Amino acid sequence: MKIKKVVVFCGRENHPKYKLIAYNVGKLLALNNFITITGGGFGLMADVNQGAYDNNGESWGIRINKSPKKDKEFLTKLEIYNEFDKCNNALINCGDSFIVLPGGLGTIQEALKIMLKKQIQEIPTDKPLIFLGNYYKEFIESINNMQKQGFIKEPLDKLYQFAHNPEEVVKILQNYH
Repeated sequence: MKIKKVVVFCGRENHPKYKLIAYNVGKLLALNNFITITGGGFGLMADVNQGAYDNNGESWGIRINKSPKKDKEFLTKLEIYNEFDKCNNALINCGDSFIVLPGGLGTIQEALKIMLKKQIQEIPTDKPLIFLGNYYKEFIESINNMQKQGFIKEPLDKLYQFAHNPEEVVKILQNYH
């Protein structure tokens, strides 16, 4: 499978601790000719898009029509949906791979949806879902516990992977080419 479109799930808040990481993810995706796709919002999403945009990459946003900000800052393409589920499905369906950066409930929901779709074979298990850094360590420990208790039968490495830094994310993606 050749990866071209990379969806990055992350928060809409401005968070100084993760700003540079988010920017560097977008930058490295652009420099390696991947299309960067986010929820097209504020905060870390904007940082990812700016990293791609500043480095001449394709930087897409797929967002719900609830955001007060309607411009296309740092985006080369923008799709707007009126319903959350349609927006969420469009974001997931366009990706060849997925990266998870720090975020809140929406980010967790998106990552869980990818894992569930892999589990029920609606998404091929070879589409990478990559958690970056240690932010989700306790969340993943809960998933590991679900498997230990017998509620998840699939090997967890078919559902998700980890990377320590943006450079490692790009290496994982390049191995799928």
